[in-house]
Amino acid sequence: MAVLPPIVCDTGSSMIKCGFYSSETPEVQFPAAVARRTLGIDGLFFDTEDSDDDEVENVFGEQNRRHSRKRQLNQSPASSAVSNGIRGSSSSILVGHDALATADQSGINANYPLVNGVVTDWGDMLLVWDEAFLQLLKGGRHGSKRMKLAGRGMAERGTIWESDGSDEWLDELKGGKIVQTEAACNPTKNRERILTEMFERYGFGSVNVSVQAVLSLLATGQRIGMVVDSGDGVTHVVPIYEGFVLQPCVKRMAIAGRTITRQLAYLVTHTSGNRVKGLKHLNTMRQWKEEHCFVTDDPARSKIEARRNTINRFARLPDGTEVPIGAERYLAPEILFTPAYAVDEVFKDQPGIQGTLMEAIDSSPLDIRESLQNSVLLSGGNTLLDGFGRRLNAELGRAYGGRARVIERDDRMFLPYIGACTMAEIHRDTDAPEMWITREEFEEQGPSVVHRLIPTHHQC
Repeated sequence: MAVLPPIVCDTGSSMIKCGFYSSETPEVQFPAAVARRTLGIDGLFFDTEDSDDDEVENVFGEQNRRHSRKRQLNQSPASSAVSNGIRGSSSSILVGHDALATADQSGINANYPLVNGVVTDWGDMLLVWDEAFLQLLKGGRHGSKRMKLAGRGMAERGTIWESDGSDEWLDELKGGKIVQTEAACNPTKNRERILTEMFERYGFGSVNVSVQAVLSLLATGQRIGMVVDSGDGVTHVVPIYEGFVLQPCVKRMAIAGRTITRQLAYLVTHTSGNRVKGLKHLNTMRQWKEEHCFVTDDPARSKIEARRNTINRFARLPDGTEVPIGAERYLAPEILFTPAYAVDEVFKDQPGIQGTLMEAIDSSPLDIRESLQNSVLLSGGNTLLDGFGRRLNAELGRAYGGRARVIERDDRMFLPYIGACTMAEIHRDTDAPEMWITREEFEEQGPSVVHRLIPTHHQC
């Protein structure tokens, strides 16, 4: 069997992006979320709590039009971690868009196995990786013939499919190479477990685990810069010099995309007089955030505009109800810059993203500070909020007398993936020790061998 080309897998707290190294954009991309339903003897899905069967059937009928897969419990590699709970029934596991849509409409819980950049549920993490690799094998030119499609007409649409109950598809990954990404300051045990799963479960022959911020800078062709990596789960500010992470100077901020979504949910619930249950519709709140929210240059001016209804819009709930939103559009993202506005008390004493960035710059070696403040690279989906870069550039300009530059690339949501593809392309035909951990090394030295791949500089 021919060995696959190198695979790149950018695993984020919210989204997973996967593809072969030669693809300009990810060939597979979906929410890194997992949800569970119970399937009774009569074939209807239901919660362990009371629910409306018609509503549930309608929700699951939508699967045929979404980019995810339904898998039965006895076909799941992580099935030992899931309990059926009801005699004569089995659990249905949904991964990706269906997991979020079903959770939003039916009130079941969707689980993100990656929290604040760290894997907290390895069983569900394997489900997400399984889904990504299976979709890649099915959709690429190396598509697997061992998968059977679920449902009439699915062969054409190819949106829902099930494993045939075997793990034969794993054979197609054996001996190949993969670049996996991780957040800055990832715990050592977490990194070691990533390496272990790539070798032991998926059978890769060579593995690389790299920091997302380093890959983002690599994608731009630079070796010196300050990367503001803000995704759904966590925000990191990472100074990089000649490709090395200045580890003691890395700053972490718990406020990120998911925090803003929950802030918006609270504000909408409050201003609607509890008529809209925002926390029960977090997927909808996330969509509202992406469509309607913005970072304001001047909160006082935006407050006046909201009172005059000049920034007000109508947003739609899943049932078609339209809800007016005004001040919520800028107040939710404002917690990035003014954490005192946050509903959650734990965030109120943080310095804000501009303060966090300045702390990272000012703690870096004196001779490279100017280079860092003139090369602030935005990376991650949360930085796509309208006005984010403009506000951050203005804040830094005031602090450093105009001697600062924020770089906003249109492809910043995919920068870690692009950087990983670049690195994999350069080293695709080699076993360079600075790039790859081989299976032989893993078996001889154990998972701790992965730490030699993370270039860090320990003096700031």
